[in-house]
Amino acid sequence: MPWLENDPEVEAERELYRQSHSNGDASNDEALTFTIASSLAGQVPPERPWLVPNWLPCRQVTLLSGDGGVGKSLLAMELMVSLASGAPWLGIPITACRTFGVFAEDDEDELHRRLDAIAKAENIDITALDNMAWHCAVTDPCELVEADPSGNLRATIYYRQLEKAVKAFGARLVVLDAATNLYGGDEVKRRQVNAFVTLLRRLAIEIDGAVLLLAHPSAHGISTGSGLSGSTHWNNAVRSRLYFVQTTGDDADPDERTLSRLKSNYAGAGDVIRVRWNNGAFVALDPPSSLDRVALSAKADRVFLSLLTATYGEGTWVCPNPAARNYAPLLFAKRPDRDGLGKPGFENAMHRLQKAGRIKVEQYGPPSGRRSRLAFA
Repeated sequence: MPWLENDPEVEAERELYRQSHSNGDASNDEALTFTIASSLAGQVPPERPWLVPNWLPCRQVTLLSGDGGVGKSLLAMELMVSLASGAPWLGIPITACRTFGVFAEDDEDELHRRLDAIAKAENIDITALDNMAWHCAVTDPCELVEADPSGNLRATIYYRQLEKAVKAFGARLVVLDAATNLYGGDEVKRRQVNAFVTLLRRLAIEIDGAVLLLAHPSAHGISTGSGLSGSTHWNNAVRSRLYFVQTTGDDADPDERTLSRLKSNYAGAGDVIRVRWNNGAFVALDPPSSLDRVALSAKADRVFLSLLTATYGEGTWVCPNPAARNYAPLLFAKRPDRDGLGKPGFENAMHRLQKAGRIKVEQYGPPSGRRSRLAFA
């Protein structure tokens, strides 16, 4: 693969990597930076960013665990397709962005088959997926970290190559499938687990996006429903953890699955999405939970108002008439700053904002040709 070839820049990074680990005894006298609480007085805290509201936080690592064969790799690829195309994921609107995956368990042909099935199920044109890329690592020695003789973890050259490829592509979502292949430490040593997750969190921060790490639970993790394997610090180190399982019971549909949010520092834990495998892709059986709907509605309202302000600043009027060329939801859904929202989301936001009295319809133009436009109330 091109991003694994030895070029001068990669060789230079190798040398820097060697030097950085050969000077481990060097002291660093720089003081820690800090924030004085009173300096934030009167400032509005920034809104928490999500790629998928309540399910995939930005600047964090999310752990997605599931037994082998349950379909977590397929689910993760569906997420990549949704974010790359701007389409909802399991019925949940998303923030559109570029996506990059490393798949160490399936070969190129299998990945191609999955993409084809997802595109057909979601009615997405593959030729439009310029924002999605992956690397098949099924034959690579692809550990992202390794332990030194003292037991300390350090990033490998392979990680640096991955980091370079992700940033060059401009991805904001990185899918890593799976921890079994990519983690070169001891899964029961808390310090090493924390170091690995910290490295991935740093990457998420640097790309202003999210890292989704797929993992296999142990037999104990499956029997207890925790979905964990090895140290419990896998749960402690991440800020978001999802568990994907097959529905069980005498009358259970063998194609039905549940995605549970077992941990979230930024949203309520315990929410569940039921999905069903159908023709090579997972389809949501239920609408988003009430908490998700509230968050999504708030986001749509905020983005609608922001775009209304932007269009006014550009001297462009938008209207509430669906038959008009300047129909607000239609125009907003075509803008690059739409924050991943589509026409249906903007239509719902427009009706909510009108009902709440935050926007209104006003008349403008000469008496002989009066027209309607949206304006702030």
